[in-house]
Amino acid sequence: MLLGIAAAGSAALLISANRSGNLTRDFTNQDTQIDANLDLVRGAVAGFTCCSGTCTTTAPTGVSATTPCVTTDRSDDRFYFPQLSTGATITVNGVNVVGQPAAVEEWCKPANNTFFMTPVKNAADAVAASAGSTRTSAILADKVLQVTFTSTATGQVTRVENVVPPMAYFCP
Repeated sequence: MLLGIAAAGSAALLISANRSGNLTRDFTNQDTQIDANLDLVRGAVAGFTCCSGTCTTTAPTGVSATTPCVTTDRSDDRFYFPQLSTGATITVNGVNVVGQPAAVEEWCKPANNTFFMTPVKNAADAVAASAGSTRTSAILADKVLQVTFTSTATGQVTRVENVVPPMAYFCP
């Protein structure tokens, strides 16, 4: 009888440990998938540029030393900010300004934070969410995009990350 109780207790302990190991493996897999998904989101956000005087996630075309956008290389800081002004009048959130640098200054004003960040949010939201999670994003003050991952299995928030587009660092 005593041997039967000990065997049943050992079996219950083994089953519990096995379940715990499976849960740990599931959380680790989900965490790895979220990391990979965040890399994709950050990649999409890194394409956000204002070099033309209009802030967009569309890569600049017709780049040269005689245009405001002189490169399509995201690792070059000239990708983000206009290198010269053509003197064109640009409308930013209802305000007319002259020249690409002045337009970027207008885009960067705290009052235009949502206007500035909307293309960033749209680019992040266009990236498919990782398996096992739903992803939402919200624009916060100071050019921050908050990205929240929620487990589809438990409904619990599993990760919250703040993403800042590189272009934000070029704002005056």
